[in-house]
Amino acid sequence: MGVESSEERGRVRRAQAYGQTLATRARESAPGGETAVDVLDRAKSTGANLLAGGLAYRFFFWLVAFGAVSGAISSFWASDGGDLESAARSFGLTATSAEAFREAVDVGDTPRWTFLVGGSILTLWFGIAAVRALFLVFALAWRLPVPKVRRRLRAALGFTGVAVGITFGAAALSALELDFRGGRILSFAVLLAFYAAATSFVLGLLPHAPGATRRDQLPGVALFALGMWGIDVWVAVYLAPRLGKESGVYGAFGTSAAILLWLFVCAMLFTTAAFVNATVWDRRHPD
Repeated sequence: MGVESSEERGRVRRAQAYGQTLATRARESAPGGETAVDVLDRAKSTGANLLAGGLAYRFFFWLVAFGAVSGAISSFWASDGGDLESAARSFGLTATSAEAFREAVDVGDTPRWTFLVGGSILTLWFGIAAVRALFLVFALAWRLPVPKVRRRLRAALGFTGVAVGITFGAAALSALELDFRGGRILSFAVLLAFYAAATSFVLGLLPHAPGATRRDQLPGVALFALGMWGIDVWVAVYLAPRLGKESGVYGAFGTSAAILLWLFVCAMLFTTAAFVNATVWDRRHPD
């Protein structure tokens, strides 16, 4: 046992030394390597992974509450909806939550008004919690005091409106088909520009250094826009087909696990964008 533990400690030390060597080489030779290493160091010292996990946790509860509202509303006139896979392909996993609740309303005995009223209250409640979490993440990334959320109801409504607007806007642009040469490239560029504009708007509302303009936040905007486009492709190609299978095999647990994974990736993109912008700003403004 003693020999094995000493060998394991030796492997760990060698791996750490190798990682430090790679980081030093990247810092010295790779374009942007020094900035990337600084971002990783800053994120590690602040606990970016834990922050992203907490952010995803709050996003999840907001999404469940909003799904209850959306499912109850759609059940008033849509008694025969689609399945989880088609909902995910068309509108992303936000619509998947609504579709799951619509099925629950149709099958169960609970009055749809219960989902509608209770879901509306919880949507606002968890919307406030999500805004607080965003303020905390961005304040820590920029090394600023954590601001209080003022006008909480307005903040919750704003968060809900922005999230829904981005979801349906991206879905509409993703469904856009341009039947001419270069149409796919153009549709990709339009969707990317939409994500970039929406991200720039959102980042401008969150804590950042005094004097930092939207131009200063372009690195984080580009990272998040490309990441969200990649997530859309991943959901449509890989995750959506599995939702129909896993929801039948694992029930609500399988659907919840898929949504949580999606939310964690989105939260990690948000968190990383904040740390990238803060690091680049500090390198440009050392004083």
